[in-house]
Amino acid sequence: MIIGFDHIAYSTINIDAEIENFVNNNYSCKFINKQLKNNIAKKELLENFYDTHDIAFLTGDSIISIEIIEHSKCLPATAGEYKYRQNFIEVNAYNKKTEEEFWENVLRFKKISGNKMNLRSFNPSLSCTIEICQNKDFSKYYLDSKGYTCMAFYSNNLKEEIRNIEKFGGKEISDIFSFNVNNKLFNITLFRTAGGNLCELLELKR
Repeated sequence: MIIGFDHIAYSTINIDAEIENFVNNNYSCKFINKQLKNNIAKKELLENFYDTHDIAFLTGDSIISIEIIEHSKCLPATAGEYKYRQNFIEVNAYNKKTEEEFWENVLRFKKISGNKMNLRSFNPSLSCTIEICQNKDFSKYYLDSKGYTCMAFYSNNLKEEIRNIEKFGGKEISDIFSFNVNNKLFNITLFRTAGGNLCELLELKR
């Protein structure tokens, strides 16, 4: 089951400059891990695969947590389709209805008002609001595309989630792999939603 929202990933070719930029906008950097080994399971979801990547995790009061990732120094040819707005994340999709159904049935979001949907968690800090927008110019992007590229959620059963992702039209689902970041070990899978947006599921290993 999806437990809650963790962060949105921001891809860059200069992690230090982006950390400074976000810190100047009310964020605090909780940790930086550099030269982390990249897992081959992510290869198909990257425009350019490299052996290592750098990660920084930033948080702030009443704002969405951000994971800044530097996959490489190569300028990407594509850009992420997520937009970080005030108090919510804009999710773009070519087919709005199909994407709404996926986020509702797989990621547990519920419609609240207008085009907005909300994921409520027992822990308010793991809740999240999105707005799914029709975008006929939606184009395929990757984890290392520029900007906001991936939303990450906590789960307590990745295998069950994968079955649900497949059932509702998700695709390019990665193999489950283990990843150690900031001295925490996770099982992880990544995938594209029915509309092609990238998401990550995290299961804490105990």
